[in-house]
Amino acid sequence: GWRDASPSDAIRAFASLGFRPSAESAFDLNLQYADTDLIGNGAVPIELLAQDRDAIFTAPDNTKNTLAFVDLQGSHQWSAALRVSGNVFYRDNDSEAFNGDGSEFEECEEAGGPEGFLCEEDDDEPIEDQNGQRIAEAGPGGERNAINNRSLREQRSFGGSLQMDWIADIGGLGHHLIAGAAYHAGLVDFLSNVEVAGLTPERSTRGTGLFVPEEGTAVTSSTRTWSLYVSDTIALSERMDLTLSGRFNQVEVELKDRGGTDAAGLTQPTPRLNGKHQFSRFNPAAGLRYRFAEDLSSYLGYSESTRAPTAIELACAEPDAPCNLPNSFLADPPLEQVVARNIETGLEGVWTLEHQQGRVQWGLGAFATHNDDDILFQSTGGVQSNEGFFDNVGDTRRMGLEARLDGQHPITRWYLRYSYVRAQFADPFTVNSPNNPRADDDGQLAVADGDRIPGIPQHTLKLGADWTIARVFDLGVGIRYASGVHLRGDEANVLPETDGFATINLRAAYRPTRQLEVFARIENLLDAEYETFGLLGEADEIPGFEDFEDNRFLGPGQPLAAFVGLRWTL
Repeated sequence: GWRDASPSDAIRAFASLGFRPSAESAFDLNLQYADTDLIGNGAVPIELLAQDRDAIFTAPDNTKNTLAFVDLQGSHQWSAALRVSGNVFYRDNDSEAFNGDGSEFEECEEAGGPEGFLCEEDDDEPIEDQNGQRIAEAGPGGERNAINNRSLREQRSFGGSLQMDWIADIGGLGHHLIAGAAYHAGLVDFLSNVEVAGLTPERSTRGTGLFVPEEGTAVTSSTRTWSLYVSDTIALSERMDLTLSGRFNQVEVELKDRGGTDAAGLTQPTPRLNGKHQFSRFNPAAGLRYRFAEDLSSYLGYSESTRAPTAIELACAEPDAPCNLPNSFLADPPLEQVVARNIETGLEGVWTLEHQQGRVQWGLGAFATHNDDDILFQSTGGVQSNEGFFDNVGDTRRMGLEARLDGQHPITRWYLRYSYVRAQFADPFTVNSPNNPRADDDGQLAVADGDRIPGIPQHTLKLGADWTIARVFDLGVGIRYASGVHLRGDEANVLPETDGFATINLRAAYRPTRQLEVFARIENLLDAEYETFGLLGEADEIPGFEDFEDNRFLGPGQPLAAFVGLRWTL
C-alpha cells in the first residue's frame, strides 16, 4: 500500500478444467483460491490530508481473508431446439478483522457518574470488564481512550441452478423460451469483541486485555433463496422482437444470537437478538427491440427487481440501540425489502469505414430507476460516523444517460464511455447526522425531495486507445474523469461536495513468444491529487487533533504508481 503503515499481501489462484464427452455435452470445473492480508486505511480529516496525503487517522485496520470456491457447470444439447444447462457451487470464506479506533466510551463524571471510570455515552453507570470489574479511565499504560474491535466471520454458501433453453415456432411466430430454477444458501457464524485500549503517539492502539462483554456479539445467520424464472423472446416480425420475462424469489433470513462474548469467548446467558424474516415477490420484465437496418436498432424495456435486507441490516435497525458496524447487533424491528422499478430505452448501431478497413460501434441510452423503501445507514455518532442504524427512509430515484463508442482499425482500438446519473431522494425524511455542522441540536437534518444521494458522481467519462506494433508490442493510454460527490452524512446537501478529478494511465505489453508476455502499467501518470469519497466525523475526539475544526473526512486517491509483471500461457 502507498499510505503509511499499510503493507498488504494477496495470493490468488484460479484453475479451470473442461470435459467434452460428446459434441452435445460439455462440463467445466472452475476452482478459485485466495489468501489475503490487507490493510484498509480509511478516510482522514481534511486538515490532516492537507498536511500529509500519505497519513492515516487511526490504526491498525487489518482484514485477513481465506477463500475456496468450486463451481461445476454442465450442459447438454438434446436436439437442435432444446438445450439443458445447470451448475452447482460451494464457497468457503473466512474473514478475520482487527480495527483500532477512538473510544466510544467517555469519563463517567461527564454524565454525572462516579469519577475515574469509563461509561457509555450519556450513561452514569461504569462499564464492566469480562471479570465483572469496573473499568477505570486510565491504567498502568496510560489513558484508555481507544478501542480494539475484533471480529471473525466463517461463511459457507452453496447452491445451484437448472435451466432449459427451447426454440420453437408457436402460432406462426418464433419463440426462444428460457425457464429455470435456482437455490442459494448462505450460513454465517459471526463472533466479535471490543477491547478497551489506549492511543499511542502514532495513533495506533495499545491493548489492555480488558474486554466489554456487553459490546460483544456471537450470532449465527442463515439466508436461503429459492428462485423460479421464465423468459420468452418472440419474433413478432423480421425486424421486431418482444421479450417477456418474470422471476419469483423467496428469501428467508434467520438470526440466532448466542449472547455477547468476552476475550475468552464466553457468552452472556441471555441472547439479545433472535429473528426469522421472510421476503417474497414476483418481478416481471418486458422488452422490445426493433431493427431499422442491419446496422441500426432501438430498444425499450421495463423491469422490476427486489433486494431483501441483509442479516446486518436486519440486526441493526433500531434508532435507540445503534451499532458499531460491522461488529455489533441488537434486537431490532424488521425492515421492508427494496423494490426497484426500471425503464430504459436507446439506440445502437455500427458505422463501417470501408476505405479505412475499420468499424465503429455506438450506443446511446437513457434510464430511470425508482426504488421503494430504500435502505440507508443513519449515523448516530462515532469518530468517523460508524455508529448508527439501518432504516427504510423512503423512495429514491436514479435517472441518467449513457453513451458509448468503440472503434476498431487494423492496428488501433479505441473507446469512449460517458454516463450521467442523477441519484436523488424521492421522499422527504429526517436523517441522523450528529457530525454535520448544520444539524440541529438533536443531530438531525431535514432531507428534501430532490436532494442528491451521497457517494454517486453525476458525470463519469472514460476514454482510451490501444496500438499494436509489429504484432508483438502493445501500447495503450486511458483517461478517467469523475465529478465530485456529496459526503456520507450530508444527505441534505448542505456542505460542499468533493472536487472532480481526472487520471491518466499508461500500459504496455511485449510478447517475445506466443506463451510469454511482459507487461507494465503506470497509473495516475501526472500524480494528480484527488479524493474518491468522503464522510463526516469528529477528529477533535482523538488526542493530538483537539484544534481540528473541520468535520469532513476524505478518502485520498492513489498517487503515481508503476507495476510490472509476467504472464505465461501454456
